[in-house]
Amino acid sequence: MSKWVIVVAVVAGALLTGCGGADTTAKAPVVPKSHGPVKDARYSGVTELKDAAVQAGFSCPNWVQDNKVKLAAESGTCSDSDVFATFASDGDLQQQLDLTRSMNDLLKENNIAPDPTLVGPNWTILSPQAPELATKLGGTVNRD
Repeated sequence: MSKWVIVVAVVAGALLTGCGGADTTAKAPVVPKSHGPVKDARYSGVTELKDAAVQAGFSCPNWVQDNKVKLAAESGTCSDSDVFATFASDGDLQQQLDLTRSMNDLLKENNIAPDPTLVGPNWTILSPQAPELATKLGGTVNRD
């Protein structure tokens, strides 16, 4: 008898006997549940971005999607101290960052410290909590 026939016979026997009493019932694979937002994710809309921020611990007492950020595909606020925005293109995002930088320069000239902006692949969050959100959402904190 060839060694392959013996190997097949041993494997088949082990499968039939359950390898000495081991549990042979099929179990579904364990898929870990998400424990927070994915870092540096792209968001299809501003509500999805806001939901990720909330999941990361951001307080959003009064969500309003107002789409007031002209260069953004969508935008909204949770309070008077934040602005969430998602962008349709890299060019729109870059134009918004340039505009924000110009506005921040004006604030600095008047001795007003601008709030930091958290910048992701296709989104921004202007908020005093931007540095804390960066640890969970990823992105880069701009303070200019």
